[in-house]
Amino acid sequence: MNDKNFYLSLVTLTIIVFGAIYWIHLNTVMAPYFNFSAVGIAIMVGYNILAYYVGKKLMNSRKKYIFLNFVLANIFLKIAVVMLYIMSYVKFNEPSEKLFLLPFVGIYLVYAVFETYFLYQMVNLKQRKDEQI
Repeated sequence: MNDKNFYLSLVTLTIIVFGAIYWIHLNTVMAPYFNFSAVGIAIMVGYNILAYYVGKKLMNSRKKYIFLNFVLANIFLKIAVVMLYIMSYVKFNEPSEKLFLLPFVGIYLVYAVFETYFLYQMVNLKQRKDEQI
């Protein structure tokens, strides 16, 4: 996956996710938590951009397992970032509804699948290049 395809896919996905989140938050119960979800989208977009560039850099490393180590560390780091965001939101805003988490879980899953997809594309591209050599 080249940079142009990555960004085009990311922007398209983000527009779709933002539209869905906006529609979900039109509901009066979810309306107060729109900012939480919008910031969650921004966090996941930023995290995906960071993962893309780090993965791209590590893909060409001579160390055999560094990319795999990155993928595993990435999973745990992403979970830690998300948990920190949720805990800080709960601590400072004291939401009255636990439903505020549902849209965010959807956001997390969508961007995790997207991240898995583009990292998988990187591995496939690298394997094809290596086979040609």
